[in-house]
Amino acid sequence: MKNWRIYNENVKQELEITQEALTKFQTSHKVTTKSGIEQEESLLYETAALESSLNTTIIELENDTKSLRQELERVRMERDQAIQENNDLSRLSNESNHDSKQLHADLREVKSRETRQIAHLKSSQVEFEGAKHEIRRLQENVELLYLQVDELAKLNKIAEKQMEEALQSLQGEREAKYVLKKELDQRINNESVYNLSNLAFSIRGMGGDQNVGSDDKDDLPVLRKLENYIGSTMELPECGKHDLFSEIHLNELKKLEKQLEQVENEKSLLTQNLKESQSASDKCKSDLENLASRIYKLGSHIRSLEHLGTQTSKVDSEHKTEDGKSNATLEYYQQWFGLASKEIDQLHGDLEELKRQLNSSEETLSLKDELIMLKNKLLDREQKTMELESNVRLLGELATDASASLDNAQNDLVVITDEFGSTSSPNVCVEWKIYNIKYYCRKNSKRTEENDPRLDVLRTRLKSDVFIKELESLTEASFVAKSLRNILDQIKLLKESVNTSIDNAKAVLYTIQTHFLVRKVFLRYNMMKSKRTRFLAVV
Repeated sequence: MKNWRIYNENVKQELEITQEALTKFQTSHKVTTKSGIEQEESLLYETAALESSLNTTIIELENDTKSLRQELERVRMERDQAIQENNDLSRLSNESNHDSKQLHADLREVKSRETRQIAHLKSSQVEFEGAKHEIRRLQENVELLYLQVDELAKLNKIAEKQMEEALQSLQGEREAKYVLKKELDQRINNESVYNLSNLAFSIRGMGGDQNVGSDDKDDLPVLRKLENYIGSTMELPECGKHDLFSEIHLNELKKLEKQLEQVENEKSLLTQNLKESQSASDKCKSDLENLASRIYKLGSHIRSLEHLGTQTSKVDSEHKTEDGKSNATLEYYQQWFGLASKEIDQLHGDLEELKRQLNSSEETLSLKDELIMLKNKLLDREQKTMELESNVRLLGELATDASASLDNAQNDLVVITDEFGSTSSPNVCVEWKIYNIKYYCRKNSKRTEENDPRLDVLRTRLKSDVFIKELESLTEASFVAKSLRNILDQIKLLKESVNTSIDNAKAVLYTIQTHFLVRKVFLRYNMMKSKRTRFLAVV
């Protein structure tokens, strides 16, 4: 019982304490409920205002997201188009780079060919100068031959005079020999008659001693036979002093006949030599006349070639100052090379004939070899000039096609850059980046407006201003490449700006959602707290 009393007292005390606490709590709860109701009302008003403001912001954000999605879709479509165009432009740029490399290689080949052609032309010019000196030397030789021909003509005249004198002397000797022969025959006849008369007297003396009574008629036929025999044979008897004298005269006569035959042989030889010398002099005269005519022709050809050289030098100096006349210069060079080849062909033919006439001396052989080399070299130069002309024409056509494609690509790139520059966004970051893109494009366009040094390098490398106007359009490839880089930079910047705008929109939505959730949690907490206070108040 005591315990129960103690327990009751304790319970009473606790109950009093709880009643006091309850009264305190009720008073505090009333105060808090009043303040809570006021706070809840203010919070409700605030939440309603926040909900209305949040609803308006959500509606605005939804509208912004819709517009951003539409703009994003449009930008994606434009990006896809730009990527496709970029691929096309990259393909075109690769093709143009390949074509430009090929053109550079062709230009290097053309330059090497031109340098080789210039070297060959210089060597041919040197050889031509050597041919000039050789022709001058030949002219001097021809002049010497003229002098020799004059000397030969003088010697021929002297020989003719000597031959006439020799013929006159031979004629006089022949006449003197004929007179001497007549005198000798007369003396021989006289001596033979004298000898016969002596023999007749001796025979008559012998016959008178033996046969005195015989007639003289029997001795006459014998004497006549002896006279005829001696006159026909003209052989002297081998006895007595008269036989030795006749033998001496016969030996002298034979010697004179032999000398006459020798003189006649010498005369025939001299006449034959005279005829040969006359024919040789006539041939020399005709050869020298032909040489003079051909040398005159050679001089005229050389003067025409020098005139052509001066004209070509003048035309080169005129064409260096003028632009756009490369075709005319090439045609003129072709005509000049054709004329030079024809002239050198004629020179070659003339020199071959001179060689045939002069029996192929060493100098003419060397000159012939040099002229053959010159002809072959000039034919090679003519063929190379034709090839160079065709190559230059092909390069001009390729350059025009490349320039047209580059112009089209440049126009497309300008349109694309303008479209990228005209894109606007409500976001300030995007506008600022687009402004930076426009400034970067203007800066790059100012850079591209400067002179490209590659064209100057190409001009310095090329010896002749051939199709420079067509090749100038190839420098636009750098502008196309820069515009492609600008478009890529613009695409990157637009992508970054779109990503940043999407990230900002997501962050704003996330903050709004978190704020709304926090607000809902706070309202739920307050509602639970109010319900608890009401429940406690009811209890």
